[in-house]
Amino acid sequence: MLCLTMEFLKANRGLLIVAALLLGGWLFLRTPATPLASASSLDEILSRDEPIVLQFFTNT
Repeated sequence: MLCLTMEFLKANRGLLIVAALLLGGWLFLRTPATPLASASSLDEILSRDEPIVLQFFTNT
């Protein structure tokens, strides 16, 4: 069983490295979730007397 696993890893080493790099890049570059839970919490942040950058994004 162990010999079969080692053969699989040796045969697919390049594909596994590319898959690991793609997964690592996606985890590193993805947009984090917003800390806002509702529209009222957005209103609370917007009512402060400080400059705010607001960015909208839709995935559809």
